[in-house]
Amino acid sequence: MIPDFLSYTRIPRLDIMPENNALSSDKPGLLCNEFIASSLPAGQITLVHVGDERVAVYNADGAFYATEERCPHTGWPLSDGGELSGTQVTCPMHGWCFDVTSGAVIRGIKGLCLKQYRVQLDGDIGRVIPLDS
Repeated sequence: MIPDFLSYTRIPRLDIMPENNALSSDKPGLLCNEFIASSLPAGQITLVHVGDERVAVYNADGAFYATEERCPHTGWPLSDGGELSGTQVTCPMHGWCFDVTSGAVIRGIKGLCLKQYRVQLDGDIGRVIPLDS
């Protein structure tokens, strides 16, 4: 029997694969740093992984952005109840608000920004990679 991960016909680009080269267990055929763009409606947030880091991906009115997933204030996961309005995400724990285009804090302690990631689209596949790649 052929293992599931060998039966996919899509060949990932090795130069942009996450460090652990892991396939996503909850998204068959995708790597852990990938998502289906058409499956993420405007105003919604999803979770991907880049190496060992949890990353929130936002669809802000058709434009995709990615930041670290945890609020720097409490560590609450923004993909779990965070509210995206335009390009601003609000943490459900204490109401801190961040600009997803820059990671800058809008409401909260200035200087505690969200780390940003780059989102690349390849057709309907979204891929999240570190900014320095």
